Amino acid sequence: MKIGIYGGTFNPPHLGHLTAAAAVIATLKLDKLLLIPASIPPHKDLPAGSATAEQRLEMTRMAGEHLGLGSKVETLDMEVRRAGKSFTSDTLAELKAQFPEDELWLLMGTDMFLSFETWHEPEKIASLAGIAAFGRTKADMEPQFSAQRDKLYRLYPDARIFTLTVPGVIDISSTELREQLASGTGENLLPPAVYGYILRNHLYGTDVNLKSLTLSQLRPVALSYLKYKRIPHVLGTEQEAIRLATRYGADVEIAELADPDQSKIAAIDVSADIQTALENSYAYRLTRKQLTNARTDTVKEKLTETEKNQKETISNSVKSAYDSLLLAQSGYEQAQSALALQEVSMKSADAKLAAGTITKNTYENQKASYTTAQVTAQTQKLSLLQAMNDYDWAVNGLASVE
Repeated sequence: MKIGIYGGTFNPPHLGHLTAAAAVIATLKLDKLLLIPASIPPHKDLPAGSATAEQRLEMTRMAGEHLGLGSKVETLDMEVRRAGKSFTSDTLAELKAQFPEDELWLLMGTDMFLSFETWHEPEKIASLAGIAAFGRTKADMEPQFSAQRDKLYRLYPDARIFTLTVPGVIDISSTELREQLASGTGENLLPPAVYGYILRNHLYGTDVNLKSLTLSQLRPVALSYLKYKRIPHVLGTEQEAIRLATRYGADVEIAELADPDQSKIAAIDVSADIQTALENSYAYRLTRKQLTNARTDTVKEKLTETEKNQKETISNSVKSAYDSLLLAQSGYEQAQSALALQEVSMKSADAKLAAGTITKNTYENQKASYTTAQVTAQTQKLSLLQAMNDYDWAVNGLASVE
């Protein structure tokens, strides 16, 4: 089994962490990813106003669930429980004892990779796990990656080093993100549940009166109480209620709340269990009375024109979805062609390395190019699948109003 280990302060965990982790999982074909928040980071002091170790652990768990990979991603509290500084060499030794026959890979970003030889017991780390480092773009990072790989191979000849560039990675530092959160921005850089957890615990300088929030603003807070696998069901139910209300002329806002008495939502004690509030508010009770009223003769007279407009709107959506599908298909085909060329180059590099006609660093450069092509092909494949799904959804929507 191939196991990835991704540690850090995660103060807080953000989408940059997740996009990089997802790329490494796909490229290295990891069977499992372990997220391990540090209790006391050895390389720097936690800044004032940081979340506690327990809070960072909980946010990391939520972030891991956001990847949507189920049991393939696990958040461990081993460093939070362990006294003293959280040294990676100690963590890897403990994990190697737990998984003696498995292949361990230590994930890290650019800054950590470029300073690896300054870590506590780097030789021990290199003997226990492979090093998987990721950067933003090949043009930006490959010269530095190449020089550092060469240095680490000289220092630790038996090291396993894998570098890749992730063009779509969200480039944000935790320091910048904390500053944005304190100023009331940064929500778009976090998984919704993590942002909700930050708001309800008033972390990183956020000081929001939750009782004053609108339903849409309260949503991330509510989601922070849910297991990730429940979120699609909850939001899907809400969207179905809105769709029915639109179709039959009911009040969309009331359908979204699923309670005609909106004051009940405003009066929710946010310190209580918001999961109950969520299930009472997110379209669980689109009342029979609303649907009955929606079928009155007055509404039916308006319905014909509404459905005509809806059909025209959906027809336009089908056309747009089809254009997007063609574009995604073209991108996928180009990525596959580029990957095929890189596969030929990789086979040639394998043969040359075996014959001793190229250096290990030259080989690693080719391997990095091949890896980038793999990541790009995987990304384009996901884009194509999403475009196909969007097109099917639009076509089905058109069929439903025929």
